[in-house]
Amino acid sequence: TIVDDKFGGDCNLIGTWTDATNTCTLSTDISSTERNPSTIILGADDITLNGRQHTLSGYDASGSIGISITGRSGVTITDIAVSNFNYGVVVGSSNHCSVSRVTATDNVIGIKLNDSTLSTISNSTAIQNASGISVLSSENSTLSGNTASQNKIGIKLQNSQSVTFTNNSIENNIDDGSSDSGTGLLIDNSTYNVFELNNFSNNDNHGAWLQNGSNLNSFIGNTFAN
Repeated sequence: TIVDDKFGGDCNLIGTWTDATNTCTLSTDISSTERNPSTIILGADDITLNGRQHTLSGYDASGSIGISITGRSGVTITDIAVSNFNYGVVVGSSNHCSVSRVTATDNVIGIKLNDSTLSTISNSTAIQNASGISVLSSENSTLSGNTASQNKIGIKLQNSQSVTFTNNSIENNIDDGSSDSGTGLLIDNSTYNVFELNNFSNNDNHGAWLQNGSNLNSFIGNTFAN
């Protein structure tokens, strides 16, 4: 486990720390093994992890997390690829956090925003996960410019409200026979969300599927081509 804090923490093990911007910049790819798990924990407010296009890879262990933010504010993750974890990136119980230019591949959940507010997921790509991007019990957040493709579920929104989705591409998500698979956007028990100028195309089952009291959501200028 690698912990970055407001003084850099373990950043020197994986890259370089810049005090002026509270940024850890990776200088190498990182691979996890059963004996040497490599979760990166961002353990302070207002710090940044810049992957500089490096890769963080796991080993499919149950409960494993690639990058974790819990109970923080103002944390940024950018420019990194994360693969083969249970959860590629998790932002939990946090606010004003940003996930951008992340590529999440072959995880159970690629990028997860949970119990968080005023946070963004942008310009990121989720491919070949069970769930590409999951937004759970969150509000007043934004997803923009993302691609969710070839997952079982492209994007899942559950128990959330006042989340805005703009200019996302949700396409080619695959029905493998498991529950809800082949759905581009699954909306469950979520209200007052806005979906604008998104592209839903070639998903095996539903482009967008609203379940369990998902009312008062707005769809504006989206393209559906299943």
